[in-house]
Amino acid sequence: MQQGIAKGNLKRADDARLHLGIAQLIVGENGKAQTTLHSVGGNDGTADLARLWSLYARRK
Repeated sequence: MQQGIAKGNLKRADDARLHLGIAQLIVGENGKAQTTLHSVGGNDGTADLARLWSLYARRK
């Protein structure tokens, strides 16, 4: 996932970063997940979801 995001030219880069952050959280990389989730923007709800996942990550 990281390689694909780094390559760029994605139609929905915020969605890709959101999914990467969730995957990082699942495997226990909370620090990386926090960083990735904080980088998610957008006005279609992805930023809101990223903030919620970030709150969940802080609890772990």
